[in-house]
Amino acid sequence: MKPKSLTLAAASLWAAAALPAAAVPAVSGRPVPELTDLDDMMSTFMDANSITAGVLGLMQDGRIIYLRGFGEDYDGNDLQENALFRVASLTKPVTASCIHQLIDDTVNTNAFDLDQVGGGVLDYDPWPSLGDNRLPNVTVFHLLNHQGGRNRDPDGDGTNDINDWTYQETNIAGQMGVDSPPGRVSTMRFILGQPLQLNPGNGTLVGDGTVVGNTYSNAGYLALGLMVEQESGQSYINYVRSNVLTPSMWVPSTEIHSGRTFRSWQNSREPAYDSDADVSNVYDNVGPDNVPRSYGGWDHDARTGQGSFVTSAAAYLTLADNYRVGYNGGNIGESLDDFPLTAGEKNGHTGSMPSGTNSAVLQRDDGYRIFIAFNKRNPSGTNYARTMRTMVDNYIDNIGVPVINRTSDGFWTVPSGGAGNNGDFGGYHRPFHSFGDALSVTQSGSKIRLKPGTTDWTGTIGKRRRFDAPLGPVKIGL
Repeated sequence: MKPKSLTLAAASLWAAAALPAAAVPAVSGRPVPELTDLDDMMSTFMDANSITAGVLGLMQDGRIIYLRGFGEDYDGNDLQENALFRVASLTKPVTASCIHQLIDDTVNTNAFDLDQVGGGVLDYDPWPSLGDNRLPNVTVFHLLNHQGGRNRDPDGDGTNDINDWTYQETNIAGQMGVDSPPGRVSTMRFILGQPLQLNPGNGTLVGDGTVVGNTYSNAGYLALGLMVEQESGQSYINYVRSNVLTPSMWVPSTEIHSGRTFRSWQNSREPAYDSDADVSNVYDNVGPDNVPRSYGGWDHDARTGQGSFVTSAAAYLTLADNYRVGYNGGNIGESLDDFPLTAGEKNGHTGSMPSGTNSAVLQRDDGYRIFIAFNKRNPSGTNYARTMRTMVDNYIDNIGVPVINRTSDGFWTVPSGGAGNNGDFGGYHRPFHSFGDALSVTQSGSKIRLKPGTTDWTGTIGKRRRFDAPLGPVKIGL
């Protein structure tokens, strides 16, 4: 597709005004001369909203043609394009993909085994007793599509995730007489002891996941995450790595993780998550009484299934190229081979945490996939990543993107060595410094991009890897 000329009207879509040099966030990743407008859009947007870390990825017909990191990492260095981010509710399409593989009939299968005729999937005793006689009627399909009769505002005061039961760790632990945080199983038992707000099956899903009637339910996806582990006999993340995003799809295990609560528990490639305040630590026995909200204001470990996923942009773009990520038609998580996008369809999802995370993904029927993540949540409630996604989407519609045959993802390597240290992440601007180092730290399914150079390395490559030298000649071996 030939790009259209940049008009003033089109430029106003993102207001890419010139910034003072000191205000422009650092940009990492393979430069894409045809898409410098996207660099300007992200830099301008992040500066205007005081966002310190972000990543933008664009896929065109299965090829990641643009992948760039903006701002800084946790240690103040330039954020690499292969940084890992918490993506909050972008976890849900991943969970849905698992469920469709593990449970054949999601439409009619009862979600909970509550001694009803036919039983159900999860067999947990409600605490202190069954909270609603309609719970046996909740199906797996209902939970996938936020129609399980429960919303994230059980108190009805409009504060949403503040009163979402899955964020009520200390409250639930206190009522159950256990240490806080209570963990997923105790939380699920407690929720089964609470009344529903709607009849199962109620609630309408439209567009890219907007829910009419406030039926959005993290609790439903908490249950689905537990089902993944029960039905597979594996941890959630191991099932994803071996069945949903796999080395055969060129997604190494290094690119997808179950998120952790505290910085000392997290992957070093994650940025610093912005915290809008210090709050009470939900952990009774770990850390100080007061913590930055993003690091102990909730039990991130327990959000498996609904919001704990940590991923690189490249890995999530692969998900978006293989599975439906939004609720259009009730097919979230289904294979795109079986449920392709219809003509003109744009299917997406967003994610947000109480602090430190905004994310968004979009699938277009013309083969484009967009992924954006930021380390900050908008205090006004508008999702930063959704806003940026709309600007990129409009850019594709109004300006156009040429066919680009180059790839921007993968781990970059300087085969001949040189300046570098063990802190290298394999990013374009922080490559692994030697062929041997790259092999030692990458896993099966990794793409290794070799920068020009020579190395006398010899040996056996025992894992599935893809190599290329897109920038110039490389010689490996004697």
